Amino acid sequence: MATYQAVSGAGLAAIDELLADTRASLDPPDKPSPAAGRPRVFAEPAAFNVFSHDSPVDPRSGINGEEQKVIDETRKIWGDPTLRITPTCVRVPVLRAHTEAITVTLASAASEAEVRERWPGGWACRSWTTGRPTASPRRGKRAGTARCWSGV
Repeated sequence: MATYQAVSGAGLAAIDELLADTRASLDPPDKPSPAAGRPRVFAEPAAFNVFSHDSPVDPRSGINGEEQKVIDETRKIWGDPTLRITPTCVRVPVLRAHTEAITVTLASAASEAEVRERWPGGWACRSWTTGRPTASPRRGKRAGTARCWSGV
């Protein structure tokens, strides 16, 4: 699985930093912004950048803290301490709306309907299916309508 996490997950200061970085990146070269090149919340510039989640990285495993949290929480929710999961968690330069991409390997073949019916956490998710492979829930269209939207 991969998560693409908005800067808002790191708080208001992170939102302010992204806005300032974006302005600074778009300033004309002869009139640089005073905020240019000075990240405070993140170790990397946030504007126009994607980088490993800003939690500490375990030097032995190379897994950052958010990735370890995903492993631990998924195993707990599914009740399987040996569940094999390989997460990648990154920050993306958007103000709000996290996204996950999940690939699941099943023990036997199943239809989309069967998977949706049995998916844990269905209490929180609303399905978004249009029949078009490129359609998916968009923040602007789905904001404030449910905790979670899943798309196909």
